[in-house]
Amino acid sequence: MKNIYYYLFLGIAWITLGCSAYKTASKQLDTGNYASAFETSIKVFQKDKSEKKKDKQLVLLQNSYLKANEEDERIVKELKLEVNPDYKTIYYRFKSLYDRVNAIRPLLPIYNDGKELKFPVKDYSADLARAKENYLDQYYTMALNLLRTDSKWNARQAYQYLTEIKDIDQYYRDVNQLQQEAYNKGANIVYITMSNMTGVPFPPNFRDNMLYSLTPAVNDFWTIITTNNSDPRDYEVNMILRQAFVGNDIITTNSYNYEREIVDGWDYARDRHGNIIRDSLGKTTKVDRYITVRAQVTEYVRHKEAMLSADVQIYNPYTGSMMDSYPIASNFAFNASFATMIGDRRALGSDILGLVNTAPVPFPNNYDMISQCGIELRRKLIDILRTFN
Repeated sequence: MKNIYYYLFLGIAWITLGCSAYKTASKQLDTGNYASAFETSIKVFQKDKSEKKKDKQLVLLQNSYLKANEEDERIVKELKLEVNPDYKTIYYRFKSLYDRVNAIRPLLPIYNDGKELKFPVKDYSADLARAKENYLDQYYTMALNLLRTDSKWNARQAYQYLTEIKDIDQYYRDVNQLQQEAYNKGANIVYITMSNMTGVPFPPNFRDNMLYSLTPAVNDFWTIITTNNSDPRDYEVNMILRQAFVGNDIITTNSYNYEREIVDGWDYARDRHGNIIRDSLGKTTKVDRYITVRAQVTEYVRHKEAMLSADVQIYNPYTGSMMDSYPIASNFAFNASFATMIGDRRALGSDILGLVNTAPVPFPNNYDMISQCGIELRRKLIDILRTFN
């Protein structure tokens, strides 16, 4: 019985799915989206070729196939008449025709009420090959013409054309070499230096940490950051550290008294004369015994501050003139607390007890404070470098 319900459920689900797909394909056909109507119709047909199809479903499959092919062929014919044909569109229209024929061919013949439905299966392979060559040659030529100029924007457009060529044929002519040339011409190379004018000694690795691996950090395809003075560059950036301040180690203390009444064992219930109370059966009654516990907590708060400021100056490497300047700054504060206790720990709540159980954290040294400021300063520097696109 369970199997019957299972297959009945599958049948109902399939019918519902088929009806929904038919409505979708029918709407796509009515709105002129013939290619999508065919794709929707053939998916339903491929799922169960043995099931008897309704007349309207098979007719919809045929109509969408014929109309999609007719539309692609019409557009190709019109484009070929233009002075400078769009070979990319022509290629993809022929590819649609080629793929559509190859999708329907294995399913033929298709019958409706004993009559074979006509699905012309023209061979578009030669047309597709010619369209592909025309498309790639057109884009290759456009890329070459763009690369003959000194414009970075033209080089970037050439890169995109060459990328499309590689998507179709990654071994087409010297496309890989040309694409590298286009990238080299289109990218902004930014040479960056850093100088310390603060008069404060910095950690030995501070400069390396600030300027390390900036290109992936900037994460802009057309921006390359270099610290090599021998590299060519489009921009020069000098980060001048202007001021550095590291405060003293500061410790503040606060004392707090805590008191709490807690249960400390039990005792027999007694009357006012001190006699143990018993019930009618002679049984005794126990009651909680309360005591008051006290503790004194001394909290130690450790605090230290640091500040670092800089100017990020951008220069034209050919004229040496300053193009822009950005002031940036960062602050870092170290805070750590712990506490000591005198008295009974049971007087303390869990939050205060946690502070008492915390081990003292030592003050960071001045190098550590400067390094922490450098982390935020590097983030601000990266934001500025992202403007070179």
